[in-house]
Amino acid sequence: MLQKFYKKHSLIGTVIRLIKFVTTFVIVFSTIFVGAIVALYFYFAYDLPNIHTLKDYKPPVVSEVFSDDGTKIGEFWKECRLWMPIEAIPKQVINGFIAAEDTRFFEHHGVDILGIGRAMFENLKAGHIVQGGSTITQQITRSILLSSERKIARKIREAVLATRIERNLNKEQILELYLNQIFLGDRAYGIKAAARNYFHKSVNELSIAEIAMIAGMPTAPSTDSPVHSIEKARDRQEYVLSKMYEHGFITKEQESAAMAERLTIHVAETDKDFNYKYTPYFTEHVRRMLIDKYGEKTLYEGGLKIYTTASLPFSLDAQKAVRWGLERLDKRQGYRGALGN
Repeated sequence: MLQKFYKKHSLIGTVIRLIKFVTTFVIVFSTIFVGAIVALYFYFAYDLPNIHTLKDYKPPVVSEVFSDDGTKIGEFWKECRLWMPIEAIPKQVINGFIAAEDTRFFEHHGVDILGIGRAMFENLKAGHIVQGGSTITQQITRSILLSSERKIARKIREAVLATRIERNLNKEQILELYLNQIFLGDRAYGIKAAARNYFHKSVNELSIAEIAMIAGMPTAPSTDSPVHSIEKARDRQEYVLSKMYEHGFITKEQESAAMAERLTIHVAETDKDFNYKYTPYFTEHVRRMLIDKYGEKTLYEGGLKIYTTASLPFSLDAQKAVRWGLERLDKRQGYRGALGN
């Protein structure tokens, strides 16, 4: 009996020692793991850009020149961007980008683990990339504050920065930054420039089909632009329309009508092309005068509204008269244009 008693207590003691060892191991391992996570956080976060600057962020915006009657006769820009406040952006435009890029935008806090998993599933199902795993907030950090290089360290910094942005800006401020900053192909930065460049419309005039085509471009704006490849742009448009229907932003009838709608796509002009159409010599004079007074950066990035005394009808008549006079002079001197082969 005594021997059994000692054996029983010896077994209990062994179990107790094992429990103590496992408990100690778990505590030590957890402490090391948490410490490593904290250390990694500070390692990647210590020199991140100051997100408070985003509240006052002003991206390069088109400067516009107007005649005496308010007609736009010139533009100066390095990035074709026309700023649009969030309260002026139609709800359906916002819905299009939410459906295409970040369906849980109003639920996550900068990083969406569920969204990453969903994007992987969608891409595997399609056989190619149709949806990115980055949230709209992460795309802002990449576009404004960080480089776009594809490295693990940059992705971690991007995630840290995105959570900071969400703590300091509300969702409407984040959307306003995103919809004005994002590159949408064919010289267009932001939705207002994209609507004008592709469709010669204001944002408020866009149809659901046009919204879906623009909202489909952020993943690959250069290759998915309708100017570059109408087939790829159409594929992206149909994907966005299906997501808008799936998430209740449009009805099945609206989806079908949008898919059937024939769109007219325009090729964007450069600022020089635009200026040449109206008063090229006068606009060039304005450009030089403003550069002398304010500098190139202010003119090409400052979003100036330049109102002049130029009369567009008189300027166009004067150009016609000069052209007519030069043609008459050429004929008197025997010039008949370029010789044929």
